Amino acid sequence: MDTERGRYTYLGTPKTTFLMHTLRTNTRVIITATLASTLLLSGLLYASDVPGAALRFVAPGYSLPAKGAWPTQCSPEQFSDGAWEIKSPESYPLEHFLSLYPYNASDPEAEKKVYTPTAEVARDPFAPIGFAGCASGRERTWHLGMHEDGTPDHNDMWDRVACTTKKVEAEDFVTMLVERGGWFFVGDSVTEQHFFSMSCMLYPHVRATPDYSLTGGSGPRDWPQHLYLNPSSPLVTQLKLPSGFDIERTPLVTFRRVDLLFDTHELDSIHRAIHSGSNASSEIPDTLFGPKASESYNLSPKAYLEQFMQPLPEGNYKTLIVSTAGHWTTGSLPGARDPEDIQAGATNPGVYKTFVEAVRVWTNQVSGALLTDKKGRQVLIRAYLPGHEYDCHKEQGPLTEVREFSQEWYNWSWIGRMNEAFKDAIAKKGNSQIKFLGLDRMALLRPDAHALSDCLHIQVGAGIFEVTDGAEFGSEEFDFIVIGGGTAGLTIAARLSEDPKTTVGVIETGDYLPDDSLINTPSSAFAIPGNAKYDWLFKSVPQVNVNNRVLNLPRGKILGGSSGINVMTFDRGSKTEYDAWAELGNPGWDWNGLLPNMKAAERFTGVDPFRINYTNTDPGDIFSSQGRSGPVAASYNNWYSDITLPFAKSMANLGIPINFNPDSGDAYGLFNSATSINRTTGRRSYSATTYYAYNAHRPNLVVLTGAQATKIEFDDARNGTKHRNLVATGVSFVHKSHMYTVKAKKEVILSAGTFQSPQLLELSGIGNSTILKNNGIKVLIDLPGVGENYQDHMLLRTTYELKPGISTQNYDALRSNATFAAEAATQYNLSRDGIISSTPSVISFINLSVMASPTEIANTTARLEQEIASEKLTPLQKVSYKIQKRWLKEKVGLVEVIVYPGYAGAGVPKANTPYLTLFTAVQHPFSRGSIHISSSDPLTPPQIDPKYFSKSIDLETLIYLVKFSQRLSKTEPLSSIVVSRQDPAPEVTSDAAIIDYVKANVGSIGHPIGTVALAPKELGGVVNARLKVYGTANVRVADASVMPLHLGTHIQRTVYGIGEKAAKIIKQDQTPN
Repeated sequence: MDTERGRYTYLGTPKTTFLMHTLRTNTRVIITATLASTLLLSGLLYASDVPGAALRFVAPGYSLPAKGAWPTQCSPEQFSDGAWEIKSPESYPLEHFLSLYPYNASDPEAEKKVYTPTAEVARDPFAPIGFAGCASGRERTWHLGMHEDGTPDHNDMWDRVACTTKKVEAEDFVTMLVERGGWFFVGDSVTEQHFFSMSCMLYPHVRATPDYSLTGGSGPRDWPQHLYLNPSSPLVTQLKLPSGFDIERTPLVTFRRVDLLFDTHELDSIHRAIHSGSNASSEIPDTLFGPKASESYNLSPKAYLEQFMQPLPEGNYKTLIVSTAGHWTTGSLPGARDPEDIQAGATNPGVYKTFVEAVRVWTNQVSGALLTDKKGRQVLIRAYLPGHEYDCHKEQGPLTEVREFSQEWYNWSWIGRMNEAFKDAIAKKGNSQIKFLGLDRMALLRPDAHALSDCLHIQVGAGIFEVTDGAEFGSEEFDFIVIGGGTAGLTIAARLSEDPKTTVGVIETGDYLPDDSLINTPSSAFAIPGNAKYDWLFKSVPQVNVNNRVLNLPRGKILGGSSGINVMTFDRGSKTEYDAWAELGNPGWDWNGLLPNMKAAERFTGVDPFRINYTNTDPGDIFSSQGRSGPVAASYNNWYSDITLPFAKSMANLGIPINFNPDSGDAYGLFNSATSINRTTGRRSYSATTYYAYNAHRPNLVVLTGAQATKIEFDDARNGTKHRNLVATGVSFVHKSHMYTVKAKKEVILSAGTFQSPQLLELSGIGNSTILKNNGIKVLIDLPGVGENYQDHMLLRTTYELKPGISTQNYDALRSNATFAAEAATQYNLSRDGIISSTPSVISFINLSVMASPTEIANTTARLEQEIASEKLTPLQKVSYKIQKRWLKEKVGLVEVIVYPGYAGAGVPKANTPYLTLFTAVQHPFSRGSIHISSSDPLTPPQIDPKYFSKSIDLETLIYLVKFSQRLSKTEPLSSIVVSRQDPAPEVTSDAAIIDYVKANVGSIGHPIGTVALAPKELGGVVNARLKVYGTANVRVADASVMPLHLGTHIQRTVYGIGEKAAKIIKQDQTPN
């Protein structure tokens, strides 16, 4: 289930491993549908008047069958042995079926009528179908490994051990179905998979009624199946049966099969109506389906509302689950099969527009039926699903392992757009009881049981059960425990869990928010920091060199970490900067060692449009330094402000080179950066929606959200010595105010970020012994480098008022011009592009020679040398400063300048006035700060002291940047459109006045690094080149905290590379020599 929409509720005793997904709003009714939730015809669904009873599906005047009239039940032994009673299969045409259930499709009042089945069906609804026993026909064929004639397939016999990928104790769930109400499924093959999974998991406590026939198409095959309480179950004597509950007649679970939204003719009619006068209908004159689709896609709401909502046996339904497929559109979507060709499969360019109208019509028709029972029902609609893979439904037999896609869908992002349209249609109905659950990514559901061997359904179909409760997670024992589900943490977890025999548990404090619009919408990125829903809201200690200001230090507090709250800039540093890491004594951590790992994370889908325009580059000419097959989408904006070119030309006129290839080792100059945005969906692409979402189906990967790690546990907590490294045995964590400890069989990987990785090491007894003792922490490893070496990019903004009307395409217009904002929203909703799909991407990295005179640089350098000479430096500072001083004379990006088309200053902008903001940032600060605990309480934030301007060169660099920005604004063509500087005020010109402005406004750009430095121990390092913490045998750290020296870049791309490299190192170290 989509964890953004709900939480997982523990249903029973600590020994039970069966959990159920529930809505946050106490939801008991779940509708998972795009195409056939209409089954709840008004008048068929009634609320029982019996106190405590659940929903009843009965028709007026319908008499229940007599006790004992149901088909053969099976004993627990028969269930376990796979003994199934099968009648001779018979096929019935639709006409025969309708003769049993009279229905007149031409009757204009048909939709309002409720039909009573014939006497034959009333006596035994399943007698005409031709099967009996404990399993359905599809289970028999696909799950039990039997041929259609009922003979066993000895090459693929059923084994009850293969029923689930892990042991499931189902007593509590069966108890819930009986005592609190059963489940009613109506839907497609995915819902069918849920049903089969339940039948598998709940044995031997349930018995199953026969299946529909295997004729295909519609008709008898769509008649319901049921799971009943097995009288032989040992639970029978323990259950408190509700009033009216009858073991022989009250189903616990019911399933009915339906696939479609509308029939072929109805869809074609909608298509023609909405594309009247366009070329779309003429391109496909007869149908939106394939050439043979009309032979089987022949159901409309007029038919299936009546046909499948026939009276059910006396039920006690409390949960309703409905879903249907959208197979008719999948092959018509751009990029269906070929990620390199976004037009591949686009047989009908109007398919999306048709779908939007179709779901609007559908929603209007069924909304009343969904809410027939008004007594607190919450309806959750899970929308659009794609069609089957080419190789699906070909491996008939049970699966005993999770299998990967043999051929991936490349248009999942389009499926997300379909879901957005469906969600919008539902929202417009304005009923708060109807919710929407988008299933727009692969592996959103986990296959705890594999009743189908259909490759698509294995990925998304069966996972209605999940382990995310703190007690349950704590009772597990994982090979690897990853602390922190952020940028690097989820990367590592996904890569390690590629081996199905390797179990990985992830502990994350934040929530999984894959459909959060603020996160997903690129233009909303600047609104996220400072919002407690997404941000840890860390604060610095008062900064003595910055007017004692307390600085805001944003960090992502969601699954996905800061990759889910950043501005999505997707660049990397220069080769010389990465090579410096190796120069510090870290073999393999140079450009050549990191580039393949950074590429492994990314999937570029296009080329810089400026490069195309100015160099005649082929649109498909992606650089060899850019990855093409990783999970994270990398792309370029398709919208640029009318301020962009004047800015770029003015920069060029000041001697800043244009760089069309910044990803290949030289990031100096001005360039258009890539972004981590999926251009098909127009959404942010980050670790939670890629590394996690694409692999959440794996039973060996378990992510616990809402939990905070408090301590790494070690074997007997004995001190590490020269002869024995400390061995971690697990991790303690708090979840919903309860403390638990989860065991690690192999390793603990700390990926909690620059602020919390050193904090957790100190809480665990690893760090500076003086700091640990002062906070009452037992010293296990005296490692003074923990929490030191903190470096951060210092940010300063300057703003400029532009002439009226000179810029109409900017973020100011999005904020203040209602017409422009509405047009932008319409464009984004329809085509997922435009200003809303963009972030500032035109950036530059330059050195001091561009901003300051040789004399100024010499004076600044001299003051730096004096400060360094007067200070007692750590060994790591000494070697790092040597490298940084060398860079002062080289073409290395020491500062960054970003153009933001709009006002982003600290003041108040004038109404209806365009602005330009320059974000400027120091990239290689000489100031070094620290992060340490101030308490033994693990929930108390650490003390964060960036020590801004502890080296005067950092302050002086920002002074040079203010002056440079002003000079830039007076350089053509910017000088022709700028009215004046607003921040700082025009009269701020002296160094003293500029210093006041800098100290009052400097902040963090959100790139903290270095507090668990990757460096030799004798230099003050904390982890070695294998990322192991010194003095430990099996604790590694992999996140931005290990970066020993800062880079001239936005760091997320590098952090993904660290995660990829860490996973490779860990895998290598698990392999025997």
